[in-house]
Amino acid sequence: RYREEAAEKQIAEDTRRRAEAAEDKKWIDLGRSPDVKNYVIQDIEAVGNYLIIKVSYPNCSRCSYSGNKVLVVRATMKDAVMWNEIDPHFKDPKTPKSRNQSPGPIARFPASPEGWQDALSYARSKNGSHLDA
Repeated sequence: RYREEAAEKQIAEDTRRRAEAAEDKKWIDLGRSPDVKNYVIQDIEAVGNYLIIKVSYPNCSRCSYSGNKVLVVRATMKDAVMWNEIDPHFKDPKTPKSRNQSPGPIARFPASPEGWQDALSYARSKNGSHLDA
């Protein structure tokens, strides 16, 4: 009985994941959600234990700021060189990820000069350093 229940749970989980993937693909195809594997890092800066990253998603023409995002993630430059996916969506930090995936952002800011400065200030405050660059 236990095996049957485990198999049913696995089938339900697989079905849910396929449905989520199909929904994500629909929004990506419409240009309203970034393709996490199709990006260009426009700028990146390390502030203590955090990276501020300006990422451009070419497929995301209908996203705000023409698909450009400013993200603050808890990671190092060494981590970032391994990534082949950068997902700008917030997610539970406990969600398992591979070494090739960025962690979810802890903050997002408008992809503007002011947004970049706000992201830097935020990362400095998280590190306990209020020094201006």
